[in-house]
Amino acid sequence: MASEFLIQYQHPVSSIQYREFVMIYGIGLDMVKVSRIKEALKRWGERFQNKVFTPGEIRYCLEKKNPAPHFAARFAAKEAFVKALGIGIRRGVHWKDVEVQRGPLGKPVLKISGRAVEICRDEGLENFFLSLTHDGDYSGAMVVLEKKDPGGRKQDSGVRIKYDGPKS
Repeated sequence: MASEFLIQYQHPVSSIQYREFVMIYGIGLDMVKVSRIKEALKRWGERFQNKVFTPGEIRYCLEKKNPAPHFAARFAAKEAFVKALGIGIRRGVHWKDVEVQRGPLGKPVLKISGRAVEICRDEGLENFFLSLTHDGDYSGAMVVLEKKDPGGRKQDSGVRIKYDGPKS
């Protein structure tokens, strides 16, 4: 059963208030041993990179002093995304259909393409949240997928988050 949230906020410029329910569709978590990715990079080199990662991901990771933890975190993000969808990587979503990019403030964001877009559109998914970590021997990622509640649920059900918009 999906979790439900009420988001209520005041538009920062006008006096319009927005209220909508959103549901957690899926949560995915994945941990990767950095040495596993390091070994794949050593053994398969560009072949591995080009099969699993987009050109932007490869460029980002190779710019780092130690690229392996960054590749491992992106690998974990792809796995976490398909786990959140509930389908696994081999059911039509290809490795490069899920890309980790940097948002305007530097936080990691997901960009999807191909079959991943079709599945998300069919399921009504609208928001993706990604967190990456790497420390020592492991890299990890957590993905939360969110969709609007089409049922127009009553305000008194579920957990509520009240967000009043930016404070100036």
